[in-house]
Amino acid sequence: MKKCLYIILVIVILASCGESPEDYNKRAFAVSDSIIKSCDLNFEIASSKQDTWLRGIQDNKYKHPMTGVYSSSYYVTWQEALDMFDKDMELFFELCKVKKQQSDSLYSTIKEYPEKSQSVFDNIKELMNILELSYNAAVNTEGSYKSFSSNLNDLYQNYKELKSKIEIEKK
Repeated sequence: MKKCLYIILVIVILASCGESPEDYNKRAFAVSDSIIKSCDLNFEIASSKQDTWLRGIQDNKYKHPMTGVYSSSYYVTWQEALDMFDKDMELFFELCKVKKQQSDSLYSTIKEYPEKSQSVFDNIKELMNILELSYNAAVNTEGSYKSFSSNLNDLYQNYKELKSKIEIEKK
């Protein structure tokens, strides 16, 4: 009976201790690496969309995002170029959606954190916000070219700064 009580007491003590900050940080940084890969994909697609939009405005031509080959005919509007881009990139949009869902799922596993890991969690929480915004930039076209480009460039700058901050925390 005493052995059983002792084992239960040990289990309760271990359970109340929770995860160490070091173990949590290792797990959290693995999650952040996955989120960063998703963000990188989103930014690559959004940047390609930005390029397509500009070419549609300036040249009235469409350049295929995968092959780099220009369409042989001219297009009257930049909207047609963006529509073609969206059609050509459907599979990649689906991949972005899947990667975002995976990141959301992974993020949910690190919401409970030790007090000493608050800054690690806060940075990853901010990274999730950037993931959401970069995903929207990749799959949706909203506003004017100027506002889209400005927002995308600002978001990418914030992303690079946060990514550097996370890399520094890893060390």
